[in-house]
Amino acid sequence: MKQEAILIEFAFHGGMLTWRQLRRHSRSALQALLSDGVVVRDTRGHYALAQLDSAERVARSHNGARIGLTAALAHGWGVARRPDSPQFAVPKGARRPPGAIRRRLTDEERRTAVTSPLRTVLDLSLIHI
Repeated sequence: MKQEAILIEFAFHGGMLTWRQLRRHSRSALQALLSDGVVVRDTRGHYALAQLDSAERVARSHNGARIGLTAALAHGWGVARRPDSPQFAVPKGARRPPGAIRRRLTDEERRTAVTSPLRTVLDLSLIHI
């Protein structure tokens, strides 16, 4: 029952939580989810559902969105070659981690952590012509 409450909270927050969000739950329940491989610890104080791919976890951890080839893969599209590392963008004015670009992101893109299908096609057409 305690594990279910944690999983519901993960689902409500897009699959990622901080320790601050988790601390009201039982430590033993969280530890059980970590031991079972259902939840992973990304960095100190940041936890994610193991089913999220690494690109989504990176984008969500920076309040960003997957772009380009990474977004195409997230939409389930075939690509000629997979990107060497996750391609993602962070909102303008945010701290830019290595490998990210800054760009204006819509609320929907930040909520889903991926650009819309139309924006993905436009991005790819500009980059890969």
